[in-house]
Amino acid sequence: MPFEMIRSNMLVPSADAEIIIAVHERLPKEAPARKFFAPGECVSEQPKLYQEGPTRAQYSVKIGADNDEALLAELKEALQHAQMEACEVLVLSFSPDAEKVLQKKALLRQIGSVIADFISHNEMTVYLVVPDRIADIAPAALLDSVERYIDSQLSPAPDKSEMFSSLMPISDANSLAELSCEKASSSASHTLDDLVGRLDESFSCTLLRLIDKKGMTDVEVYKRANIDRKHFSKIRSNRSYMPSKKTALALAVALRLNLGETEDLLSRAGYMLSRSQKFDVIMEYFIKSGQYNVFEINEVLFHYDQPLLGC
Repeated sequence: MPFEMIRSNMLVPSADAEIIIAVHERLPKEAPARKFFAPGECVSEQPKLYQEGPTRAQYSVKIGADNDEALLAELKEALQHAQMEACEVLVLSFSPDAEKVLQKKALLRQIGSVIADFISHNEMTVYLVVPDRIADIAPAALLDSVERYIDSQLSPAPDKSEMFSSLMPISDANSLAELSCEKASSSASHTLDDLVGRLDESFSCTLLRLIDKKGMTDVEVYKRANIDRKHFSKIRSNRSYMPSKKTALALAVALRLNLGETEDLLSRAGYMLSRSQKFDVIMEYFIKSGQYNVFEINEVLFHYDQPLLGC
């Protein structure tokens, strides 16, 4: 995932599963930009530094500015320095002084915008470590609107099966259930080979067709979806590729699909939107309202401690 926000009490996952990046201590300007961190370190602990080992170039920066202007300048300097050093992974955290400045919600959103703009023009993974004391990033009005939508969609509904059974004698209901099972079994035994031979269009093929239909380039799509280039190339080259649900939804957002188109794309990967899952309801809210900025969506998902879009 090119840009991901994490809480400061959590581990930062690397693109390589066995490598965990720990966040601490800004590297002095005269020191080499490339440092390697011990696997499994927590960000609240002082990590060990390795000069050899993993091949990925990783750079950890602790921003220490104590005012808005200086903080943004230091952020841009860190991004530019990482770019010049051909860094693949950049982890940004904040000193206690900087954390005080970050209490301004608008500033943290501005930081996110700077990073999002940077990765739209560069191939790099950037982790932004958000202090635990900062609860919200997304605008209050947006969060209120999403909260109302969640409440309206996650309200418990009556059990339709119980309502149906109460209107039909038990013996009749059982007979109907047995008949349905017999029909399903008979149908499956006679048509299984036919069904396997007439599979629907795969997720990968559907995605590529939609990209062409929308007149978009691959780069536009994977950048808007917060997906890295290597992962997107796997999707493009493998017709049988099965993405995670959050990756599939990220691509739907990148393509600006409506709800029906999104549900169809999800079904190609074996998924559906559920009214019982907060993540799904939040995604439905943004798609229905035509808001397709993946980074703004992630700010809301981050607020609710849900998985972030991308890969």
